Amino acid sequence: EADDRELRKSAYNNVYTAYGAYNNTLGATLAGEVKKHVFNARAHHYKTAREQALRRNHIPEEVYDNLVKTVHKYLPLLHRYTKLRQTLLGLDDLKMYDMYTPMVKDIKFEMPYDEAVEWMLKGLAPMGEEYLN
Repeated sequence: EADDRELRKSAYNNVYTAYGAYNNTLGATLAGEVKKHVFNARAHHYKTAREQALRRNHIPEEVYDNLVKTVHKYLPLLHRYTKLRQTLLGLDDLKMYDMYTPMVKDIKFEMPYDEAVEWMLKGLAPMGEEYLN
């Protein structure tokens, strides 16, 4: 969130350089998980691993497809937002490390923990008492 773009860039690069040291491990782990899901789906006579993953929660594949379609439909709004962010920050190009710095200067929004909990409980109240507990 720092105002200093070089600091943001440095922090971003340091984090992802550290992750980069584990590229092979992360890639192998992901590949193993994918193979596991495909094997389990076939072993349980599902057409795809996606079908099996969604069935566990009784979610029709059409719901997933509709979610993806809706995200794609509204991507132009995300692009508008990132262009606005770039303009407000006065940048020639927008990088990932620019995504979390405030677009409006001199505004501090701080909330005490207890107040945040209160807001969360109020926002989740429609879910019911059991959910809140």
